[in-house]
Amino acid sequence: MNEAADPDLPAIRLVCPRCRVRGQEDARATPLQRQGNVLVCTNRACLARYPASPFPMVLRDASAISGPATLTPWHRLAPDAAVAWLEAMPPDGAPSIAARRFATYFWAHFRDLLPAELTPSFVTGPPLSVTLASMVAGPWQSALVMGSGAGRLPLELSAAGARLVVSLDIDPLFVSWAGDLAGGGTLTCPLPEGAVRWTHSSFDVPDRLLEAARRVEPICADALDPPMPHRAFDLVVLANLVDNVADPLTLLAEAQALLEPGGTLLIATPFAWQRNVTPPAARLEARSWMDETGAARSLDGPEAMVELLTGKLRGPHGWHMELAQSTTLPWHLRYHARQFNTFVCNVFVFRNTMSRKAARGRDASCAE
Repeated sequence: MNEAADPDLPAIRLVCPRCRVRGQEDARATPLQRQGNVLVCTNRACLARYPASPFPMVLRDASAISGPATLTPWHRLAPDAAVAWLEAMPPDGAPSIAARRFATYFWAHFRDLLPAELTPSFVTGPPLSVTLASMVAGPWQSALVMGSGAGRLPLELSAAGARLVVSLDIDPLFVSWAGDLAGGGTLTCPLPEGAVRWTHSSFDVPDRLLEAARRVEPICADALDPPMPHRAFDLVVLANLVDNVADPLTLLAEAQALLEPGGTLLIATPFAWQRNVTPPAARLEARSWMDETGAARSLDGPEAMVELLTGKLRGPHGWHMELAQSTTLPWHLRYHARQFNTFVCNVFVFRNTMSRKAARGRDASCAE
């Protein structure tokens, strides 16, 4: 757990993913209980154990983590030593690839706090994560950011007044970085200059973000199998995650289930599918959709997602969202000093229209 967290914050209730029945309601969830540095399932037929320190790692199958190469030591080294270590690594080796991936998202989240020479003139405006947070400023009682990456969006939501923000990512390197942010001071990260050369960048954590970090709880978990009970959050955010999972339909269903009646769902995605991540048949526009009358529909990704979540398409889940806002925003990524990519993200704000009475009815029917 976040050791620097405000002691007055509400505790996160986590459930055992090995006992959790996917697609079922909260009545089937088995709580986890902390025992020292371990979280233990309270189901005596299971008694699964998960690491709780320095942050919870709650996964049904730990092999879901994107590989041990993510746990590289460069982020614990002095800046010049980290650069030397990375320059000694083969550019196509797993440690170098993991460090480059982290550097890409570090710059995307925190470029406005880094030296100006690291951002080219054609990249303007605040980072996407800052703009997204401003669209749903709250205040929120409890917010969940799924696929939080380098962690700027959870910090901005906390700074805007959210009482508690859960920052969930499957990569332990990103999750440990969230703990570094909570420690404050000067944070550094190596950035690639080209194929083999690296430089180091740093910024002083602003006071407002340092205070906000005390209300952010990082957790290493799978967004397709989140270890939280249903209706635990009044805000759920999927930032550039829909097109970065194997099963986007399951992700959307899990996000809706975690949202309390009347809550808000924020989704941002460029629908930039990758064959090695999302099988072509699982992509939203690749599915054979039918509307409420049974007529076949051929839809692009953004259209399919909106019509699905608002209940206009037949699907395997019961959808009860209302579209409140939609727009597009640029998302800039830096791969090295001479290579940048800009994506156009579709951004949607949905409201959960399910009533509390209907939600209680679902729990009752599931418990029987």
